[in-house]
Amino acid sequence: MAFTNEDISKLGLVEVRPGVFERPARIKPPVGDPIPDAEPKLDARQESLDLDPVKKRGSGRIVVRVTAYRQRPLDADNLAGGCKYLLDGLRYAKLIPDDAPEKITLQVEQEKVQRQTQERTVIELSYP
Repeated sequence: MAFTNEDISKLGLVEVRPGVFERPARIKPPVGDPIPDAEPKLDARQESLDLDPVKKRGSGRIVVRVTAYRQRPLDADNLAGGCKYLLDGLRYAKLIPDDAPEKITLQVEQEKVQRQTQERTVIELSYP
């Protein structure tokens, strides 16, 4: 599946160098180009909020739900095995801290659709 620039920008990612996308909060200034007072200032109403959804909160795990809508459903082991690179991509994009079983709960489902134009894969992340 190929993503367009519009899809990537909807995810809130920016291209930091060709082919590498990061969340704006994670972008670091180039070495030798100091930015004075680079940390954002939070007003009093925001100070107590945890604005980073990837940080561990309590003992809860992030739920990663993958739903494949396909004309010809796959064997369950093939569908689940195909999620390895997806989870690695989510980890590299810093949407999940790790793909270890203690950090996430993986739910893989599939539904049959009538037309090829209806085929898609939906990835949902639920943070504790």
